[in-house]
Amino acid sequence: MVVVLVVLLVLLAAVAVLLLARVSSDDAPGGVESPWQAFRRGLRARRSPDTDDALAAALAVEPQDVSLADFLRANVQAGDGYVDVDELTDDLHRVAQTLRVRRGA
Repeated sequence: MVVVLVVLLVLLAAVAVLLLARVSSDDAPGGVESPWQAFRRGLRARRSPDTDDALAAALAVEPQDVSLADFLRANVQAGDGYVDVDELTDDLHRVAQTLRVRRGA
């Protein structure tokens, strides 16, 4: 009995949320569909896929099996990387010097 009551309360809460969403979506600017319209559009799309969906599925690219070495070799970029070794060592020396001064060493 308690389970049935909980299920009914959850369904009632879901209906209330949908109603509140519909009321609040009336104030939305033009071109924005309501949650109920989006839900119905999604159900229609599942029943009969759009031609755009069929075209997108037909044009989907097959995954390529590439080794990590080939992938990295194909994506090499000329120039400095994100991290400069000299800049890092300068920062580390500066921090070490600051710590020595604070410790009094």
